[in-house]
Amino acid sequence: MAEIPIRIATRDSLLALAQTIVAAQRLEGVGFRPQLIPLKTAGDLELQKPLYEVARSLPQKEGRAFFTRELDAAVAENRADAAVHSFKDLPTERPSGIFGPIFFAEELASDLLLLREGDVVPPQGKGLVIGTSSLRRIHQLGLLLTQAQVVPLRGNLITRLEKLARGDSGINALVVAAAGVVRLQKFAALDEKSYAHFLNPKNLEQVRQQLARFADCSFLLERAWLLPERFFPTAAGQGVLALELRADFYHKHKDSIMAAFPEHSTIASRVHPERQILSDLATGCHAPLGVSVSKLADGKFAISACYAEQSPQKSTDFQCSRWLERRWDGQATPITLELQNRQPIIYWWGTKTPPIQPQLAIVFIRAVEQKILPAELPPQLPENIFVASETAARWLNEKTLPEAVTLYAAGKETAKLLSELFPQNAVCFMGKGFAALLAQIPPTTPLLWLGSKEGLVRARRLAEQFPNTDFLAVYENHVLVPQGENIAPDGWHAITSASAAEAFVRWHAAKNSQKPPRLYVFGESAADVLSRHGYAVCHTSEAVDFGGFVRELACDPTLLAESFTGLIPFPGGIRATQAV
Repeated sequence: MAEIPIRIATRDSLLALAQTIVAAQRLEGVGFRPQLIPLKTAGDLELQKPLYEVARSLPQKEGRAFFTRELDAAVAENRADAAVHSFKDLPTERPSGIFGPIFFAEELASDLLLLREGDVVPPQGKGLVIGTSSLRRIHQLGLLLTQAQVVPLRGNLITRLEKLARGDSGINALVVAAAGVVRLQKFAALDEKSYAHFLNPKNLEQVRQQLARFADCSFLLERAWLLPERFFPTAAGQGVLALELRADFYHKHKDSIMAAFPEHSTIASRVHPERQILSDLATGCHAPLGVSVSKLADGKFAISACYAEQSPQKSTDFQCSRWLERRWDGQATPITLELQNRQPIIYWWGTKTPPIQPQLAIVFIRAVEQKILPAELPPQLPENIFVASETAARWLNEKTLPEAVTLYAAGKETAKLLSELFPQNAVCFMGKGFAALLAQIPPTTPLLWLGSKEGLVRARRLAEQFPNTDFLAVYENHVLVPQGENIAPDGWHAITSASAAEAFVRWHAAKNSQKPPRLYVFGESAADVLSRHGYAVCHTSEAVDFGGFVRELACDPTLLAESFTGLIPFPGGIRATQAV
């Protein structure tokens, strides 16, 4: 079969050429004869100002096409048949007559923090001077590494690495996309013979020179750390490559083209939510928006997103910062509303009114009534008692406890109440819920569980491997089903317990509503009830108290630094490679 010529437009940096060569090799394997056409874009030429200032000075669509417009023009004008982009650089508005994107060669999506010296990132980034011209990174660094200084830094990946090595502008750290570093490492390991025929002699010599520059600064990878996407969400589509083609060329050869990129559908399912949120916010790829999607054990997706509005006076002054973690249910609009602080009324289903949160409109729905049971403490008390709620604490207050008994609380509110009621006893909070306590004590520990009749089954299941645990139900929950006249049909719902979940299920069934509700849940017990009845939950809180849960509903950005669990050594770093 005769080879099919295909001209592929690309930016002319080493990273862009390396990415395009991946596509060229794939296409060559299914019968094409690729030729690379390196071009410079506006983003490659305008290097005197920070990227956010340049993008802001241009008309909106031009600012969003800063790294793609020239490649698009080459394809549209038949000077090229296709172009390869980093998907994160593609504007959501695409020119007519171009087909795609076709996704391929997904790499690690996280951002990478490189240190000029030292192996340890100081707490809160104190003393770091970090180079970046990404508004997203500037905003998120201000929330996560609160004591670091950020300075503008432009240039392609190798140029920025060289600037870090020299300490230009006083920088001693750099944030870049890990995917670019990984791709350059892989490209540097290739035999030149495998790709030289795609390039003319001048471009091939440029590749050799740039590879030598990359090798000279690769020592910086000894001090590289990944910023976890949960706490440092990335640009939408980061880590993914995108092939776009002139529509007539694609339709003529589509079977062969798609055969070269079998991973397209898998990648598309993951990056679609990121792209949909970007599109709904209508911000463009240079805005202070980070959104990362990860796959959960059940095959569904979780989203972490961080967003701020820019001050009209200064690009790097941020307003209304928001950070959230949610499960993806196929709808971008609710997440967009949260990021813009435009949530509708949230109905709080529980036993007591929620903490006040000025940013939210919360309506309390009394969903549960509690009744004390005629229970008595065993005559021989163990040294440890787990108290599952404030109601159980008040029941216990009617009893006499030896000072030697240690009380373990299920939540912070319960711990506070126990400390007030039993000042002579040690009160401990080991983390939210019974499971958190069991994870931290020996299985042989003598223990008495105090809680509700409804929680007894779950508690017994959790303590199957703890033979010295006894259980005592001291109250029961009665579900109250509201008539619902005061509940708006488009409201969102916060469910605070398993019994509150039962109340919501009965109310919703009585309403016979076809619209899927937006559900936020405090604790796994409530999530289990809702799942059993076929409801999807967009967020299950890990907060230790209702105050934390309300802050999660409000997308409080200070939770980001409070929840942060630390950086991860870069697996592609020289240090990690040598350790293996």
